Amino acid sequence: MEKPSPLTPREKVAEIQEKGFCVLRAHLGQSVIQSCREAFWPILLDYVQRNRDKPNRGENRHFLAMPFEPPCFAPEFFFDAGLLSVVHGAMDDRVIADQWDCDAALRGSKHQDFHVDYQRPLFPEAPQSVFADLHAGGEFWLDEH
Repeated sequence: MEKPSPLTPREKVAEIQEKGFCVLRAHLGQSVIQSCREAFWPILLDYVQRNRDKPNRGENRHFLAMPFEPPCFAPEFFFDAGLLSVVHGAMDDRVIADQWDCDAALRGSKHQDFHVDYQRPLFPEAPQSVFADLHAGGEFWLDEH
């Protein structure tokens, strides 16, 4: 069976505008995703074991920072030209990522309502309201499909 051809960045931006999200199927290589998943799994299990009764994102949902070391961190997750063209097309070419994290929805969790994750100013000397309109959240699930 032939793999469907990927949509262009312009088509992905249109999908974001229509649905509020897009899926980049099979965009990143399976090995980089699998390596991240295998390295992160014991970190997640340890965290959940210690914090099962203290969810910090709602019922059965946990936020935790991702390690900035390989294999959990891979340059492809942040610097891939195709991914960046979609992000820049949907937002702006000045967009930045200020955190690398996981929002783990465990069995029994509820969908989250729209919310802002941006909590701290990137530039403390500027009024917070300057950045309020510039914030947009992006979530990326590491899945090889």
